[in-house]
Amino acid sequence: MCLAVPMKVISLEGPRAVVEQGGARRTVHVGLLEEVNAGDYVLVHAGYAIARVDEDEARRTLELVEQLAQSFDSPSTESTLSEAEGLGVNAQDRPLDEARDNHP
Repeated sequence: MCLAVPMKVISLEGPRAVVEQGGARRTVHVGLLEEVNAGDYVLVHAGYAIARVDEDEARRTLELVEQLAQSFDSPSTESTLSEAEGLGVNAQDRPLDEARDNHP
């Protein structure tokens, strides 16, 4: 699964920006976007800003990410994963090469 995280642009220098979320700062490439300014929110994936978003959308997305993270910490998730493994469902059972080769 891929996930793009909303981050606030702190500063810009050429095609790079310093962005921040939750106290973590990163330098990302912003060359994929036409215009980015300090104070904007961008979706960051694999070191690239891939889209601009407004502050409300950034906040809502971060709330959903937090809910998702909390769901992985809950006992019900652990039991669901154990039940799936008991049924023989395991991500290791199907290597990526096999999945790629069987894709139409």
